[in-house]
This record gives sequence, C-alpha cells and structure tokens, in this order.
Amino acid sequence: MCTLTYLPLSENSYILTSNRDEKIARESAIFPFKTDYVSQVLVYPKDPLGEGSWLVASSNGMVACLLNGGIEAHVSKPPYVMSRGKVLIHLFKFETISEFLAEFNFKGIEPFTIVAIKELAIHEIKWTGSAILHSIKDKSKAHIWSSVTLYSEEIRLARESFFYQYLNGLDEQNASNQLLGFHQFNGSEIFPNGIKLNPKNGTQTISISQIITNNKGINFDYFDLHQSGFQREFLEIQNHAVPS
Repeated sequence: MCTLTYLPLSENSYILTSNRDEKIARESAIFPFKTDYVSQVLVYPKDPLGEGSWLVASSNGMVACLLNGGIEAHVSKPPYVMSRGKVLIHLFKFETISEFLAEFNFKGIEPFTIVAIKELAIHEIKWTGSAILHSIKDKSKAHIWSSVTLYSEEIRLARESFFYQYLNGLDEQNASNQLLGFHQFNGSEIFPNGIKLNPKNGTQTISISQIITNNKGINFDYFDLHQSGFQREFLEIQNHAVPS
C-alpha cells in the first residue's frame, strides 16, 4: 500500500504492481482469495487486523489500490470509525465512482489515497481528513505513486524520475518480470533502501502484488516476502460495459 506503478500495454491491457510496506510485527496478510460481493466476484489479500485490503480486483473489470495518506504526512489520531482497507472494499458496492464520492461517509477515517482503474479512466481519490480530492489520470501513460506517510515530496519526485528512466529500457515482452524486479531490487544506488523498503523504524516491504488485466480477465499474482509464499488467482471479466 505504499508504492504503486501502472504501465499500459494496450488500450485494454495494463500492469499494476504494488508494494505493501508495513510494520514487521503486524500479523501476516491472508493470501488473495475470491469472494462474492454485490453481484460480482472480488479477489484480494486480507489484512487480519483491519479486516480490509490494499489491493482489490473485481469481475466487473475494476481494480483499486489504497495507499496511506492523502496530500501530506499526518499524525495518526485513533480511534477511527473504519480501517482504510475496509473503505477500499466498500468502494465496490457502488455502481460508479461518482456515487461513491457522493454517498460514502468519509468522516472519522484516517487520510488515504485510492487509485481506481475502470474501463475508461484512472481515478485518483485523496481523502485529507477533511476534504475529498478527485482527479483523472491519463490511462495511456505510465504512473507511479508513493505513500506520503513514508516518503517526502523530494523522495517521491526522485522515485518518479527514476521510474520513467527505468521504463526506457523496458522489454515489452518481459515487462511484468522487469516491473517486479523494479519493485523488489532496483533503486539502491539512488535510494538508500531501494524501491523495496528494507527495515526502517520497524517497517519494511512485506509483499509485492502484480495485476495484469485485459478485456477478458485479470491475473492477480501475490508474493509474500515475509512468509516466502506465492499465490496466483484469475478473474474472468463479466461480459458487460463498466460504468465510470
């Protein structure tokens, strides 16, 4: 939930790769599983503590990822009415992003950023603790997000520059593996801990997830670095238009 990259492959296909940076002592996540949810099938890893997730894919074609923090680093002030991971699950109750923004009650929830990819657009939703900011990103271009709670603006911009430089040498036939390599191994020559966060104040990258999707289905690969485990799930996309 702390570093996310998006790479378009074609008009209907993309790769989304996510690093989850979390406290080492936190209970390990439940590996991705499928579950029926409001006339669709969801697949996601589950956080036993907050009972939510940071990355969810749906048989309706939508994929959404959550990162901690909104616009800037904040001081956590629990208790909160709901974990941010549960907010991500609730998003899939709504037919459209517009309905979610208009009807969901964000009050009393810790700041977060959600990146939701639907058929027509990449939606970036930031909750600051007092306001919702919604923008649309160009789906035809690559993007990177880094959590504002772990990385300063200077580091976030440096990571962005490094990511775009890395893409210049990307082999399209091996893009998924190269992106996994970027998330797990690259950056140490620029960033002290690389893109993968090594132990820092008790926090480190504990899993890497990668989603590859097209108009037929979604592949969800999950690498648990803490337990040295791997799981792959596949979702067939329902044969209907996806509202934005």
